[in-house]
Parts: sequence; C-alpha cells; structure tokens
Amino acid sequence: MSSAFFGQNDLPGLIEDVVYKKEGSQERFIEALPLFLVEVPHEQVSKQILPFIMNWFDFGNLRVAKALFKCIPRLIQPGTPETELLDYLYLINELIRQNGLFIEKEANVLIEYLMTIYQPEVFDSIFIPSLERILFQDNVEAVAISLCLQARLAIMSPQEKKQNIIENLIRISKNPSTILNIILLSSLQHFLSIATDEKMIIESLVYPNFRHPDPKLRCRIISAISTVPDKYMSIYTDVSPLIRLSEDESWCVRYSFARTVAPLIEYSVQKERLGLALLSLCKDSVPEVRTSALNTLSKVTKKLSAETLDEAPNIFEQCMRNPSETVRDSAIRLWGSLLSSHPNAPFQARLCRSLQLLGTVAVFGFLHKMLLHVVPLLPAGTLSLETIDRAVNTLLDNEDRPTLLVKAIPVLSTLAMAKNLTNYAPALAQKVKPFLNSSVFAVRCAAGNFFVDCTKVLGWEWACDNYLNDLGDMLEVGTTPLRQSALRTATALLVEKPPIEIAQKLREMIDNLLVCDVAVIRANAEMCIEKLNMLH
Repeated sequence: MSSAFFGQNDLPGLIEDVVYKKEGSQERFIEALPLFLVEVPHEQVSKQILPFIMNWFDFGNLRVAKALFKCIPRLIQPGTPETELLDYLYLINELIRQNGLFIEKEANVLIEYLMTIYQPEVFDSIFIPSLERILFQDNVEAVAISLCLQARLAIMSPQEKKQNIIENLIRISKNPSTILNIILLSSLQHFLSIATDEKMIIESLVYPNFRHPDPKLRCRIISAISTVPDKYMSIYTDVSPLIRLSEDESWCVRYSFARTVAPLIEYSVQKERLGLALLSLCKDSVPEVRTSALNTLSKVTKKLSAETLDEAPNIFEQCMRNPSETVRDSAIRLWGSLLSSHPNAPFQARLCRSLQLLGTVAVFGFLHKMLLHVVPLLPAGTLSLETIDRAVNTLLDNEDRPTLLVKAIPVLSTLAMAKNLTNYAPALAQKVKPFLNSSVFAVRCAAGNFFVDCTKVLGWEWACDNYLNDLGDMLEVGTTPLRQSALRTATALLVEKPPIEIAQKLREMIDNLLVCDVAVIRANAEMCIEKLNMLH
C-alpha cells in the first residue's frame, strides 16, 4: 500500500507487522510515518512512536536509515524539550554509527536544517556534546562524519570549543584509513572556518595525502582544495604537488584535476604552470579526461596568457580528428572562449585555417557548434558569407527531422545578433520565415523566437515590413495550431515594449481571441494576458 493511503487507523497494524518482523514492515512503517506525524498528537509521537522506533528498528538497514533522516526534521521542532531532544540525538548518533559514509549526505542536510531553527548556544550545550560520543566508536567513518558535523555546528562557538574539535581532527587524521580521510577532506572548508592556524589543517589533511597510494583519496584532494582556493594558494604558492596530480597514473585523478582546477588557477601566482598542465590533459588518451580539460580550459582562458595558450591550434586539430563527438564539441567551445578572451592572439591565424571545414563538412553537430560558438565571434571578413550560407542551409535542410530544426533555428538567432553579421540578418530571416507555418509546434515557436530576436537588432520598422502582417493574419484567421504558436510570438514581442501603435495592435489581436470559439485558443490567450499583466 502506498503511503498516500495510510491513516492513523493503520498505525496498530503497522506496529504489529514490525513486531512480528514481517518482510518490508519497517520500510512500510517509515514510509507512512510522515502522515502519522501530521495526524497523531505530538505527545503520542514522543512517548509511544519514538520509543517503538528506538527499540524495534534495524538502524543498519540503509533504506530505513535514509527514510528516518528525512523524517527527523518533522520530529525536531523549535521548543522541543531537552530530554526529548536528547532521544532524537541518540537516534541520529545510531544512524550515523551504523551506516557511516552511506548516510553522510542525509546527515549534512539534517544539520543544515537544525542550524536554521536553533541558536549557537544550543549546539554548544547539546548537539556537539552528543556528536562527541561517536568519537569513541570503532567505526572510523562515523567518527569522521561526527567531526565534520561538529565543525559545521561550531562556526559560532567559543574558541575553546573550536579548538577541541581541531585537536580531535589532528589526532584522528593520523589514521591511515582512506575512507576516513576522504570524509574529512569533504569538510575541509568547514575545518578551516573554525581554525586559527589554517596551515596546520592543510598540513594535516591535505599535504600528507598527495602521494597516498589510493587514487580515491588523491581524487578527493584536488576537489577539496578547490573549495578553498584562496586559502590554499595563500599558504602554498608552489603548485608542483598539483602538477603531479595532473600527471597521475590513474585517469580518475587526472579527471578530478581537469574538472576542478579552475578556481585554483584563478588564485594561483603560478597560474601559467597550472594552465600548461590543463593544456596537456586536453590531449589525454581518456575521452572523459580530455573533455573535462577542454571544458575547464574554456572557463579560464581569460586568466591565462596568449603565450601559455599557444598550443591551442594543435589541440583543436587533434580534437577534430577524435572519434568522440563530445571531445569535438568541447574543442569548438574552447575556440569560442579563445576568440572572446584573446581575439588578437597570434595563434588565432592558425585556428582560422580550420574554418575551411565549414564549407566541406556537412555534419549537423559540427556545423551547429561552429555557428553557435565560433562564427559569431570571428572578426568581420574572416569568413565569407557564402561559406556561412552553405553551413546554414545544411542546418535548415532537416524538415523531416524537426528536433534538429528546433536546435538549428536558435543558432540563426545568435548569428543574426552577432555584431559582425548584422547585415546577414535579413537573409537569415527569409530562410526562417517559412518555418512560421511548420506543421510542428516547437518549430513554429523557435521561428517566432528568431523573429523576436531579429527585431531587437533590425528594429520595429523592419518587423512591420517583413513579418508582423503575417503574424496578424495567423492570429486572426489562422488554424488553431498556427494561432497557438502565433500567440506566443505576439506575447514575446509585447514583452520587448514595442512602439505604442504596434503594442496596441498586438494586444488588441490577443484580446480578440478571448472570445474565440475554440476553447484551447481562449485558454492560451488568457495565459498570455496573465503573463503580460505579471510583467507590467
């Protein structure tokens, strides 16, 4: 039975099933618990249901544990008596102790909730002392999670309390357990936020593990310090340990470096060395590493010098020969980023040699990405309009594949709005105009959005001369499907605040549809007017 059908009258039967250990009985009880918490008096919950859970439930059952964690915020409310609160905290401790790493996320979500309803003094007097009891358990995962939660709660605690947590951290971090150190590193930023000696924290948690034999821990190092890049880079300016991670034998470690190094590049005084390491990973043999490196490099090109990025053309050419479409797409995005950040760099001339592919490669994905990310940023005159036109025609030659057209038409909006292609916008509009009458709703909407974008560039006078009359005909005498898409286009135009005369005409046409014989058109018109009223 779904929890949606449980009521208070079902409680005795559910309790009986748990007592007699029927299969799935604990899961069913926990599933129904949120409903009981609404219907059952709080006193009955604290005096009957909670003790029953404590005595009869298997907290080592991960499904039960996760469900209980989600219910606890409904149990712990502001003003909960201290004795009752201690019972809930005992329950939390048991769930952490018996499930360790598997319950880390749920425990952190619960702590975030508790921090919104209790004052810091309650953390110091009740919550942190309760979590400290876990430190004496044999389960190293639970010990690590306890310390991480304490660090989050102690942000406003007296310095003595913070220092006690840090001392326990230093002691426990000497344990060689990989899992323990992975958990501790996940809360590096919280430990640093309560420490007076940040260097000591990094020397205890981070530095000893750069050469750890387990790649899982080496992966966590780079992701952990990327959450505190300013603090880490202010303490350790030498990036040699990070460079070693980029050259790691484990592709997972290299992937972690490629994915998370961007914040470190921003704060490093040796950002060019990190940039070169990232460039090297753009040639990695593992596609996932290569793609991640290309994507990250696209985010940081403004932080790196043109000299550091000089190898970009070679990387682009290699990526274009890669069988992975994801790698090729990421390389094209990188070129777009380089055009934005270093438009006049010497390497741009070598990159532009690849533009010849636009006239010879008739692959939708390649043309789509090039026209979207590269062509709009090219200096005027770099590429002939004839070449662009051939590529655009290839994109639009997909009338039998509307999903591709829905992707292609927004690219033409980008081209029309590009400063170096404004003169090409009217020609693009003529290519898109037939799609306003497409049999596919999504294609018609995409075409309508294109004309809205063109109007921003070419002006309202151009709009009146080229398509507003057609739009009016669709609204007045078009078929029901055409009216639906035309309504969306008219609404989008009104959002752009056209001249009063045009605005009045568009609004009048929409208002007229409020009395249309077709119910779906009336409903669409009402939705459009509601949207306009909200915006104005």
